Amino acid sequence: MRRSRITEPLAEPPAVVLLDTVGELGAAWGLADVGFTGGSLDGRRGGQSMIEPAGYGVPCAFGPHVWNFKDAARRLVEVSGAVMVNDTVELERELADLLADADRRAKMGSAARELVRRQQGATRRTLDLLDAVLAATAVSRAA
Repeated sequence: MRRSRITEPLAEPPAVVLLDTVGELGAAWGLADVGFTGGSLDGRRGGQSMIEPAGYGVPCAFGPHVWNFKDAARRLVEVSGAVMVNDTVELERELADLLADADRRAKMGSAARELVRRQQGATRRTLDLLDAVLAATAVSRAA
């Protein structure tokens, strides 16, 4: 069911909800068993962030056009936290396989979440490094 068509609470949740609204995806990733980050199959948009589902431990698939998130996509595939597909046929097969294999989903989700966890604090580490460089530059100029 498309999210935009859900206008009131449902008696029974649908098996699949297609999020086609703006601003709700980040909060909804935690509800997912598997994910697909869109804009990555058509070659025009460069993909959507796969870091959000990874942070929730959601195994994710995405297409080959991920230039907006090239490093994140590469790292997630390297740690087996996500899978890159080439087209809709591969996407359908991969999602069906993931939905049928709870152990694989759990392993991929754990790998994805761990990758995100290891990246946390990167801003602080970068600022600390810049402080050290600036302090060394100030000392050398004073000398």
